[in-house]
Amino acid sequence: MGESTVLAHAILTIVAMSLAATFATALIFRTYDVNNVFSELISVKTVNIRTEIVVSYIDESVVNTTSTSYYKYSIYMKNVGRENIIGLENADLYLGTFRGELRLYTYNSTGGIGYWNYTEYGDNDGVWEPGETIVVYAYSDYKIESPIEVRFALPSGVIVKEVSPIT
Repeated sequence: MGESTVLAHAILTIVAMSLAATFATALIFRTYDVNNVFSELISVKTVNIRTEIVVSYIDESVVNTTSTSYYKYSIYMKNVGRENIIGLENADLYLGTFRGELRLYTYNSTGGIGYWNYTEYGDNDGVWEPGETIVVYAYSDYKIESPIEVRFALPSGVIVKEVSPIT
């Protein structure tokens, strides 16, 4: 009976050590995953904090062509933050009358009703660098009454909001 007790005790010790090692391994991997999530979250939030855009001017004009006429809104924006903005084509533009319905405009390099495009002033390399100004052009089939509300959602998740009268 003494030998079986020692053998059972040894088996239980081995099982306990195996379970402890498995638990420790799972805990280490889970800690690593949590650390990665927090690192990514901090990185994204840091970019958002360093991103600052100012809408400096909004202008409206009527464009007449032989087949149709439409409204063209020019929105002047300056990057006054400390972060380069890339992938501007993935941004969303919303326009409308303040406290009214906002309409979504998506990017199209050639423009067109319901779309927006832009011109970069600076080195025109497709990267919106700190200190550079862009003019976003939105094309609408109807007049947006003043004051106009602009929301520009950048690919990073930063949203630029501005309400401005059109004179």
